[in-house]
Amino acid sequence: MVFFKVKRIVSLVLGVLLLGLGIPLALCIPSTTSVVHADTPVITKEVLSDGVVRVNPYTTETTLASSLGSTTVQDTISLLPTTLSDLKTKIVCEWLRSTDLDGITTLSTVANTYSASVTGTRVSIQYNGTLCVWDPTIATGSTDFSLYYGPVVVPDPFNSNYPSNTVEWKYHCDMGGFLGIGTRTVTVIRYLRQIEGCLYECYVLDSDPGSGFTIYQGYSQESGFTGHFTVGGRDSKNKMIPVSYNQTGKYVLENSLKGASYPVIIDPTFYSTSSDCYAAVMGTNWASVWGLIPLNMVLILN
Repeated sequence: MVFFKVKRIVSLVLGVLLLGLGIPLALCIPSTTSVVHADTPVITKEVLSDGVVRVNPYTTETTLASSLGSTTVQDTISLLPTTLSDLKTKIVCEWLRSTDLDGITTLSTVANTYSASVTGTRVSIQYNGTLCVWDPTIATGSTDFSLYYGPVVVPDPFNSNYPSNTVEWKYHCDMGGFLGIGTRTVTVIRYLRQIEGCLYECYVLDSDPGSGFTIYQGYSQESGFTGHFTVGGRDSKNKMIPVSYNQTGKYVLENSLKGASYPVIIDPTFYSTSSDCYAAVMGTNWASVWGLIPLNMVLILN
């Protein structure tokens, strides 16, 4: 009698690591009845090698036979989801452009674990059948920043593997001076990066504003919305910058910016099925993987 032994080997693949209100919700869903131009989405199916089976959006299994009569099953686990829940449709981190009869342009996701759209400075996300929206304004002290340009689609500024996943806005604010003399301009670049399973938004402050920095979020959500948000800040030397927040906005105190090395990045991040876009794993039974996660990474268990 021949006995077959089954052994599991788990290997971890770092798919992506380090460099992912108050408005009536009914008004935030883009209209599709008057679209006069729209990019064509490219939806692709994942093609796996012979003997490889996808068991969930994060994991594939390969059965390896050996000459000793045993069978080895190797699990390859990605930190970010590769497919949608159908285990076939590949996630596409790109923005599609559409324009309606009034000339209003909307940028929309192609295939991700959530649906998101951008119109002007407003962002809306639909996840598990519910909606959340934000339309932020930013300020230093009592002075608001003005929008200089945006939204425009640009290559990911932090990860060259994403050529068209990022929406960019530029804001500026003139500080000090008298009658235009001695005035300096503080610039903020706002990025909205579409990553597998998360939407990473960050604000890059190029110089000391001379006061605190505030993001008034303009946030609303429908009851039952189950997405999650994180927030943090750091300077160019990776020093952490404290950020406080509530339903109204995110706040960086003036004292927190003293001695900071610029640019400073403030990043309120949405995530659905993955983590916070630095390192992300979400699942139902990852105990066997825990020992393989480096200490500087984040593992979320549900």
